[in-house]
Amino acid sequence: MSTLLVTVEELTVHEHPNADALELAQVGLYRAVVAKGAYRTGDFAVCIPEQAVLPEALMAERGLTGKLAGAAVNRVKAIRLRGELSQGIVCRTRALSGVDLADAHKAGVDFAAELGIVKWVPPVPISMSEEAEPASDLLPWIDVENLKRYPAAFADGEPVAVAEKVHGTACCLTYHAGDDRVQMTSKALGAQRPALVEDPGNLYWRAVRGHRLPRVAAESAGELGGITGRDLRRGVRRRRPEPRVRHGQSARCARTRGLRPRRGGRYA
Repeated sequence: MSTLLVTVEELTVHEHPNADALELAQVGLYRAVVAKGAYRTGDFAVCIPEQAVLPEALMAERGLTGKLAGAAVNRVKAIRLRGELSQGIVCRTRALSGVDLADAHKAGVDFAAELGIVKWVPPVPISMSEEAEPASDLLPWIDVENLKRYPAAFADGEPVAVAEKVHGTACCLTYHAGDDRVQMTSKALGAQRPALVEDPGNLYWRAVRGHRLPRVAAESAGELGGITGRDLRRGVRRRRPEPRVRHGQSARCARTRGLRPRRGGRYA
């Protein structure tokens, strides 16, 4: 599941090729631009990733008030500083002054909640004509973190499968076998666990009912997919939206419930 992690990481420091007063602090395959001399290779620091939303106090402490992205100028975004890409923020904050950073790194402690940092959730388009209701038993949204955070995830020479991402809008369907109930949510709402109230004018529900996805989901643990179409950006009207179901994600959901994936996206 894609989550926001604010952890302590060991830094490798490089020279900035275009600025005498700046350096590059590397974590995995990510690099952040930092002030020269602030860190040395082997130091530990808090790493705040892209798409993190910072509280006012932390922005004020770091001198970032009014300098970040988003309507509220509080969102971390990758930027170029003197020609070098800076992906996230590397810092040491007063809130963790009593923490042994080396020990926190070894333990993999997530400081997001303690620092008041949350993950940015894109707003749901008004044009999708949706209403939401609380639904704590929805399947959690499953996504993939940027591989740069895990440079050792694959061994040299290990075969991998590559899929092409098509333009669409992502959705998550949960089928409750006990009472034959179906719930639907969007990617933007999924992390907060509200479901979209069924509405014949809603884009997701039109795809779900039009293509009989509950019947497909009844044979698995759940489906994550997307709605695609030529007119998606202009708004889908009469034409039935086409779903693209990601069965690999469904298999991952199935494994969490002890089910055995079989060919064709079905589960035992």
